[in-house]
Amino acid sequence: MAARTRSQSGALGPLAVLKVAVCVFAIASVALGYVSKKNQLIQLGREITAREAQLDQLMRENRWRSIRLQDLLLPQKLTERVQQLQLGLVPVPQTQWVKLPEPDSQNPGSVSGAHLFVGK
Repeated sequence: MAARTRSQSGALGPLAVLKVAVCVFAIASVALGYVSKKNQLIQLGREITAREAQLDQLMRENRWRSIRLQDLLLPQKLTERVQQLQLGLVPVPQTQWVKLPEPDSQNPGSVSGAHLFVGK
């Protein structure tokens, strides 16, 4: 019975303590890595949500500006704006219009009809 008393002792050997410490360290480091990655995913999700909201806002602004631009480019609006700013602009009479002939579709470098000369 004396031999059994030694093996039943409550003391652990240094090798067993080292094995347990390594296992605990490994489990703790995996758990910390998991929590860190989980927090990183949550933060990225928040950033994605914020950027999607910003994109929606910019798309709404873009649509509004496009409609506003189309409205401002209407001839009636341009005429009103010219009169409002008192620029003194008037429509050009048809006698001052210069009509250019269409280019020849078979020979893109040439112009069908009379040749035009610009200058004095």
